[in-house]
Amino acid sequence: FPGGGWGVPLIRPFIVCPSKVNEVFGISRTTALKMEKMDYDFPKRIQLSPNRWGWITSELEEYFLNRPRKEPH
Repeated sequence: FPGGGWGVPLIRPFIVCPSKVNEVFGISRTTALKMEKMDYDFPKRIQLSPNRWGWITSELEEYFLNRPRKEPH
């Protein structure tokens, strides 16, 4: 099983909070929040409780998979 160790599969979270977006997607919290604000196509967070917000993981995955790729310089 990839990533899990001890035969345990790596389980991805259903919701990714801003504080964990770097661990899951490799972009900083600040970058994710800026992208949400400035990029019309970037997924919007959902409210989980009065003070807790997060992105749906599958929406972020879809966004990043469908981004145009740039040629390396």
